[in-house]
Amino acid sequence: MDFLLSLSASLGLVAVMPNLNPLLFITRQGTYSIQLMMGLVFLLSMTIVISVFLQEYNYRIQQLKWVLMMIIIKWCLNILLIPKFGLVGSSMAYLVAVSFLLLVFIVKWKQLTKVSIPFKFFIKILLLSVIMLGAVWSINQWLIVDRLVLIPIVLAQCVLGILIILIGLYVFKIFSKNEWMALVGHRFERRS
Repeated sequence: MDFLLSLSASLGLVAVMPNLNPLLFITRQGTYSIQLMMGLVFLLSMTIVISVFLQEYNYRIQQLKWVLMMIIIKWCLNILLIPKFGLVGSSMAYLVAVSFLLLVFIVKWKQLTKVSIPFKFFIKILLLSVIMLGAVWSINQWLIVDRLVLIPIVLAQCVLGILIILIGLYVFKIFSKNEWMALVGHRFERRS
């Protein structure tokens, strides 16, 4: 569930950012850098979830060592990338460093738990999220509007993204009936 929510939220923010950035800051300056940073929403949320799982196996101090390694990687990449790419370089450094940390945590978690990753489930969620990204992003391609008009456009993009995810969850059968009931409660259960 965290995978779905964090991935769709990250991609949704990437798609909405070209309209959201000028709405909040008057200009589109820095939009690409901010879009890159939205990847951190996904990466960090997954890192935190797996970190909690690892703590259940008393893998705490080791995590701190990997976090320090991530900071060193980020610092080194900043030295290399910021002079050439500026703010975008800093965003790229963050993405690479946190991706490294997430990958290490996933490998350690798999080693400790011997859990298998349901790739079909992840592929469905990835496909659904990319469909949502494409649909919401496409709105940006034909709009050149005044800043005040951006408010309803951004809200419409958000609603469209949510609807696509909800419909896609049903169409791709990502959740079983029991999981849907746990998610929405028993509100939609037929009354006898």
